[in-house]
Amino acid sequence: MKNGLKGQIVGLAVLLLVLGCGRKDTMEQSKAMLSGVVKGDVVQVRTLLDEGANIEAKNSSERTALMLAALAGNKEMLDLLILKGANLKATDGSGMTPLLWAAFGGNPRVVEQLIQKGADVKERDKNGRSALEWAREHPAAIEVLKRAGAKQ
Repeated sequence: MKNGLKGQIVGLAVLLLVLGCGRKDTMEQSKAMLSGVVKGDVVQVRTLLDEGANIEAKNSSERTALMLAALAGNKEMLDLLILKGANLKATDGSGMTPLLWAAFGGNPRVVEQLIQKGADVKERDKNGRSALEWAREHPAAIEVLKRAGAKQ
């Protein structure tokens, strides 16, 4: 093969890769990843993230995978998502963050885990509600938040 033709073929291959040809549809991967989070399937989520699913993809309620895992109280899923770089400060349409969803869900271990990873206990949603207010029915989560410096 002559150098000119070989260079054109390599250039075409690079262009196809840049345009995403030959890869799965990442939107479909992201939807499947969010579904895996809801089902608690850590293996599926890890595989889809490794294949290119968008870790910050949002469902129809504008919630990220980290928010869904926080609400569900799935510590193993949170570990994976945080390790893969999920945004602790992401917000949904109501201004809810993963920490606020964890407080609402009431799992103190998940609340503590998010705080240890850098979530801000002073966060508030768009209506001004704090993590303490969202955790109002979960005394153990309230205790974790207060120990971390949360105030009404």
